Amino acid sequence: MNEKPAQRSAGAPNDPTTAARLRAVVTTAWVAGVFSAFVCGALVWNSFGMLAANPVDAQSIGALKTHLAKRPNEEKLKRQIRAKDLQLRQAFFRRQRLASAGGYLLLAGIVVMLAAMKSAGSLLKRRIRPKRRGKDSLRERSPGRPALLGMGAVLGLAAVAVILPGRLSFLEAVAEKDPSGKDSVPTEAEVRQQWPQFRGPFGLGVAGSAELPVSWDVNSGQGVLWKTEVPLPGNNSPVVWGDNVFLTGATDKAREVFCVDAKSGAVRWHTPVNEVAQRPAKPREVMEDAGYAPATCATDGRRVYVTFPNADVACFDLDGKQVWARGFGWPNNSYGHASSLAINENLLFVLIDQGTADDHASKLYALDTATGSTAWEKPRPVGSSWATPVLVPIKDKPQLVTIADPWVIAYDPKTGEELWKAECLSGDIVPSPTLAAGRLVATEPYNRAVALKTDGHGDVSKSAVAWEGDEGIPDIASPVGNDLFLFAVATEGWVVCYDAVQGKKLWEKELELTVHASPIIVGDKLLIVSNEGTVVVLGVGGEPKEIARMELGEKANATPAVVDGRLYLRGVKHLFCLGTK
Repeated sequence: MNEKPAQRSAGAPNDPTTAARLRAVVTTAWVAGVFSAFVCGALVWNSFGMLAANPVDAQSIGALKTHLAKRPNEEKLKRQIRAKDLQLRQAFFRRQRLASAGGYLLLAGIVVMLAAMKSAGSLLKRRIRPKRRGKDSLRERSPGRPALLGMGAVLGLAAVAVILPGRLSFLEAVAEKDPSGKDSVPTEAEVRQQWPQFRGPFGLGVAGSAELPVSWDVNSGQGVLWKTEVPLPGNNSPVVWGDNVFLTGATDKAREVFCVDAKSGAVRWHTPVNEVAQRPAKPREVMEDAGYAPATCATDGRRVYVTFPNADVACFDLDGKQVWARGFGWPNNSYGHASSLAINENLLFVLIDQGTADDHASKLYALDTATGSTAWEKPRPVGSSWATPVLVPIKDKPQLVTIADPWVIAYDPKTGEELWKAECLSGDIVPSPTLAAGRLVATEPYNRAVALKTDGHGDVSKSAVAWEGDEGIPDIASPVGNDLFLFAVATEGWVVCYDAVQGKKLWEKELELTVHASPIIVGDKLLIVSNEGTVVVLGVGGEPKEIARMELGEKANATPAVVDGRLYLRGVKHLFCLGTK
């Protein structure tokens, strides 16, 4: 009697469904493998491209540096070198980003391939007949071995592709030099000869140059080197480095950065700030006193950095090309973001104080100047403020000092470590701190000035106060001092001079003017710019002495800049350069 053949169960060795599934997963493994190999090849090409390109480019910059060594004062050559250097760095960072993205794609391809191989191996076991022995059957039982060997090769190449960019990044960091042959960051001596941020070197309001023009007339043109119309309004101050003068302007619809030739007054470029991804969809209104461009930009002579009331921060190269931008969002305060930027070596400091101390919303950020990435950030136990951080040189180690209700806090600018703090302020803090006779001087609007010792550690609220003063205390203009005197200028035009060592009031003088701009010290002269456009020069000494009084011809709210005997003043419509050379 013939028996009917037994019906094959699903999943048996010769089941068509199993065969179809096997073909599908094998195809998937092959596709993932080819994709991974392609990505890996691209990564290797990208890495070796970096190695191949850098020596040639280094030679081209080296040739320019050789010429610069023979002509060290040729600004055009310096600009060419800096432009070439920036081009190389941008290309390098593009390749790094490509390597990072490629690494993720490679990982995804390998994961898919491994999963497909594992599935294929399970399905193949069902098709292998146990009675067969020998090399052929061994290959059948180990179908993944050749693939695994291939996988090892892929992983090896991937390791090369990933390690090389990291190695290159390390070498780049070690060898990173300024195009002029100096270190990539400006030296302290360079900074002191420029006007790189709000209130000049380190934000202290004291000019490195001892020259100041005190005789000029806008109407006749006597002493006016040039006068340039500013395309957009702003209350921020000019910053100067070499032949470049930078400032910003904005309305509710436009925001721009301007670069003016320091020698001729010609506008070299004015560039709009591109959209920032984190920017709120609907802009807020700002108070008229602050405007849409209240914060002063900063420069290190390599790039220029700008910020606006919505706490957008952007970086431009010296040709006006936007390098990077970040948005921190509208701060919770009545003026928007108005603290100016501060800079030290390769770090840019962005102070965003907002709300109240109980909100725990205030932060201090240190950004890498080349990329805009966060080097460090620190939460701050303070409420809203609009003061600008200052860099105080103490025993050859700078301190980054900030003030807000209720704390004066000093940080290590490189790491963000809190060095000391003193609880001594209240109210809305607008004036920035300064240095006088080695003491950090902070002002509480209309109330008092507090001089603090800077050599303490931890909470020094009870031990750091050297002296206090309560006359002529400003609410907007920042105080300024030197080794002997401290000067405070109130909005109502009262100038008060203190003994910076003892805190004793030496004299006061009424200017009969309104003053929002911060005063600066140039040598033995104190320069004050009023809202009416009157510029007053006083002697720096123990007695009040008015040296000169000139008219700008238009209103002004911005703190002036002084570099190499030239005075740069921003009115509401024009930027002026005053001097004799």
